[in-house]
Amino acid sequence: MFKGGLILVLVMGTGTSLATDTDSVFLIATYAIVLFTTVVQGLTVGKAYERLK
Repeated sequence: MFKGGLILVLVMGTGTSLATDTDSVFLIATYAIVLFTTVVQGLTVGKAYERLK
């Protein structure tokens, strides 16, 4: 249900040790990766289930 929650927490925790610009890049990239993998997995799981039937 919470795909990518751990990685988001880890990236948000680095805010104090990274420069603001670098932290923003990492945060945006992490959100994009989590969103992409969630969408791709969501679109392919139905097809995989149908093949296994």
